[in-house]
Amino acid sequence: MRRLMLALVLAAILAVPAAAGAPPYRAGLARLDFDHDGPMQAFVWYPTEAAEAALRFGPFALAVARDAPVALGRRFPVVLLSHGGGGTPLLLRDMAAGLARDGFMVVAPFHVGDSTARAQGRAESQRRTRPLSERPKQARLALDAALADARFASQADPRRLGMIGFSLGGYTTLLLAGARPDLARWASFCRERADPADRARVCVGMDGGAAAALSAPDEAVPAFKALVLLDPFALPFGPDGLAALTMPLLLYRPEREDVLPARFNALALAASLPRPPLQATLPGGHFALIGSCPAALAAEAPAVCTDDPPIDRTALQRRLRQEIADFLRRSL
Repeated sequence: MRRLMLALVLAAILAVPAAAGAPPYRAGLARLDFDHDGPMQAFVWYPTEAAEAALRFGPFALAVARDAPVALGRRFPVVLLSHGGGGTPLLLRDMAAGLARDGFMVVAPFHVGDSTARAQGRAESQRRTRPLSERPKQARLALDAALADARFASQADPRRLGMIGFSLGGYTTLLLAGARPDLARWASFCRERADPADRARVCVGMDGGAAAALSAPDEAVPAFKALVLLDPFALPFGPDGLAALTMPLLLYRPEREDVLPARFNALALAASLPRPPLQATLPGGHFALIGSCPAALAAEAPAVCTDDPPIDRTALQRRLRQEIADFLRRSL
């Protein structure tokens, strides 16, 4: 009965159609520079009234108003966005721009040591690597920098704060929101329960640096009012480590488990949270949840950029943006 009620509630929320006509704002985009043992960057998508124009970052084409003033007249809720491992915020550009047009400020750090130089529009290789435990700190510093920046401070509403994470960005979101990993649980799974396919996907590095990297979460917990997780890496978290996550949570998983086995990640997470999340299943595999790839990136990474059967990622991102925006409006 409990699951039926949750399903009915989710259906009611996600069935709400997008508002008629054009979105209330256009999407602004600005680069944010800050420091964490060296220079770091984030993108901030935000509502503006300025006209959008075509813009390129490396192979990525965007339609945004670069460095335009933030729309006046109200304070906007703030959403942190954490990309997946080896990725870039630009793979989630459609979602970020769509949320900006709907009235959200989206702060998306490039996770140093875990985002590709090519995706940032740079020719050089990554300058340094960082353990996974640095991801939450990087996201928190990007948020602090955005809220302190004169371009955004007066129009941002830090009391209405949410976070979205894809894949390893979902792990980042959980950690930053106050979850605590259970390394013994992860090690036990990898040692005793994982079949060869699962071991290859979620146990790489368990005997080396990855285990230590997961053991030092950031202690500063922002006051998140809501979380959105897109097929998150959640294996290291058990019920005890998730006790602090009592805020509303929207959880997506793909129909095809080609990267993260849902029974040990999304489904196990849903069963372990103190407050049952809203859940939805999307067509395709793990990488169908990110935006479409430019041709150059698709040629380099067909496993990330190609869907079987073919999925319209643009349409899927439009659905995600609409559903997530409605969830965040209700929750923040």
